[in-house]
Amino acid sequence: MGWFRKKSNEAVASTAATETINKAFAAHGRGDYATALRLLRPSADQGNANAQYNLGNMYMDGQGVPQNDVEAVKWFRRAAEQGFIDAQSNLGSMYIEGRGARQNYAEALRWLRLAADQSDVEAQSNLGNLYVKGAGVPQSIGEAMKWYRRAADQGLAIAQFNVGFGYASGQGVPRDDVTAHMWFNLSAAQGNHDAARNLDTIEQIMTPAQIAEAQKLAREWKPKKTQREGTTADARSSHTVKELLIARAPPWNRVAPIVINTIVAAITDKGLLEAFVMHSMNSGLMARYEALGEDSPTVIRAQISHILCETGNRAIPTLAKALTGKQVEAAQKAMMLAGDTFEAAIALAKNQIAGYIGLATIYSLVGKAAEAQKYARLGLSELGKMRHDPASQALRDSTIFAADIIDQMERQLRTFLENE
Repeated sequence: MGWFRKKSNEAVASTAATETINKAFAAHGRGDYATALRLLRPSADQGNANAQYNLGNMYMDGQGVPQNDVEAVKWFRRAAEQGFIDAQSNLGSMYIEGRGARQNYAEALRWLRLAADQSDVEAQSNLGNLYVKGAGVPQSIGEAMKWYRRAADQGLAIAQFNVGFGYASGQGVPRDDVTAHMWFNLSAAQGNHDAARNLDTIEQIMTPAQIAEAQKLAREWKPKKTQREGTTADARSSHTVKELLIARAPPWNRVAPIVINTIVAAITDKGLLEAFVMHSMNSGLMARYEALGEDSPTVIRAQISHILCETGNRAIPTLAKALTGKQVEAAQKAMMLAGDTFEAAIALAKNQIAGYIGLATIYSLVGKAAEAQKYARLGLSELGKMRHDPASQALRDSTIFAADIIDQMERQLRTFLENE
């Protein structure tokens, strides 16, 4: 979902309307939402699709107006009915999430298809998701891959990851490790953490020659330009996961604002935040977050960090079993879950030693000794700080943890450095 488009992608608006929208864009860019709203409202009321679309985004984000998904849907619909592509994409997404309107996959499919057929990458990716789930359409991984590939060809990182996963697991397309590696590589270069972890996993079953071929393909790859103003996916703005969390989009509307604010303040990496949100929802962690909010941000960070480490530790045996059985898809999923949750745990609490131990363990399992040693050293560094920290000393003297807990953790970390 994108905020502002300075130029309509449909009929050319009048010069006056275009100037007004450009002024609104400038006001929004400097955080003057009141002025942006004042400039947009008259044009939206007069039927300007660009203004209607951006007014919908202001209601969705609560910028200059109280946050109101119903109003957002109303304005998106008005712009979408005039053929404004971004509004069609946003409206389809709102129907998928049940935001501002009852969840309706048929309506979502209708609007997403219109936008996707006009090369909107987010609509193409969301359409792929509908086919994966069989939501509003017969389930078809092959059809999902078709739409993911169109978005991936334009440079959308999450779509590139999904295409890579399809080739790595042989779902919807013939299995091809070289092609999978290329797409994972491209997605990882844009900060997708899950793609980076899948690179580590798939390289365990590839020959050096295959890896070299995949890397060459990634270097030579160029995004396809579309008829949408000659732009690629990277040129389009989108609502970030951070913005959606702050807006408390469902199901995060059940989580206390202090918990949301603590999360977005701690996990500053865009890719890691996206992975955190995905795993939190898919691993049933939402109910545990909903129970938080009575303590200080520092305590909340520690609580969520602990929850994430528990989740990561549960994935380690699954990863080990999958690697032993050469179950590529299962290994990739376990590697993503463990790696992302441990990294997020550390982002929330830098002294979360269990996170460093977990990361060193999973990289050791997939044969990445250098990575395992890197996290072991980082963990030892944090342990050194803890030994001289009065708060940590008080914790060690309490009955909550074993008296030699720091010594135990140090021994665990040093095992990864024994073969240096």
